[in-house]
Amino acid sequence: MRLVTLVVGAALLLGAEAVRADTLIETFDGGPALDGILSPGVDGAWTVTIDGVARLANDQEANAIKFYKIDKLRGGASPEGAAVAVDVSGDFANKNSGAGLLYRYDDATRSYLAFVVGAERWTLYQRGPDGMRPRLGATLPPSNETSRRLRIQPEDDKLVLEIDDKPVANVQIADMPGTGVGIVAISTGQFDFDNLAIVPKGP
Repeated sequence: MRLVTLVVGAALLLGAEAVRADTLIETFDGGPALDGILSPGVDGAWTVTIDGVARLANDQEANAIKFYKIDKLRGGASPEGAAVAVDVSGDFANKNSGAGLLYRYDDATRSYLAFVVGAERWTLYQRGPDGMRPRLGATLPPSNETSRRLRIQPEDDKLVLEIDDKPVANVQIADMPGTGVGIVAISTGQFDFDNLAIVPKGP
């Protein structure tokens, strides 16, 4: 288990204004991770390794979607309204391949948002009664880094989506249920996750 309570370093991961004593950061130094939710091994079409990063690899099923979600934080806090961020890199095998953040997962309806990056584009997917569909997307901003830092920051009734600390979109979410957050991988490729940070909503 590598989900730890950290304040030092949180400013680099989520922004100085977001630092709280109950900020949670998963560094994927070894498995299992995410308080036991994510373990090394084979999980359906996916092979999971955890050694400095969490690596999800799938070379079999182009339509596969895999996520690992957190429904409750330490101390019993809900992730509803939390700010979340993660570093993502990898080998995106096709135009649909992507990896990033799961947000507002609802057990009853199996609805959620998936904010992911691929080889050249970022996409916000929304799953609802009509299935999974892209809600927003655009070409990735330029970068000299091999990884991208994705962040979802709630503000009132909207979400601010950021890549590498730069806003790329605002999304209205007033009509969406769900509180679960986590990581998600889509389609074939090899996807690396690191420094998952969750800051619970303030009082």
